[in-house]
Amino acid sequence: MVRTFLEIWSDADRRAPILAMLRSAMTNERAAAMMREFVSSALFARAGAAADVPLVNVQSAAGQLIGVMLLRYVIRVEPIASVPEEELVTLIGPSIQRYLDHSAP
Repeated sequence: MVRTFLEIWSDADRRAPILAMLRSAMTNERAAAMMREFVSSALFARAGAAADVPLVNVQSAAGQLIGVMLLRYVIRVEPIASVPEEELVTLIGPSIQRYLDHSAP
């Protein structure tokens, strides 16, 4: 999951529409409602059902990943902005896996 997020966010052409949606959602309630509906039904619910993981766990994993991506690609906070992708996978992967672990509380 971490590799997939990094792959998408590291490509400027793929990152641009995601950032546009996030910016709109942060400043416009209607855009936020539309994004909420999309991510809740199209992404989070499907991912949770496919992996048999509670929705709150999927949302928590996504929240952590989005935070890291914002620090890396938008705000460009060092050293997270320039650390090799594989190092981020190694660092963040266990936390994301914990969220998605079937036996986690």
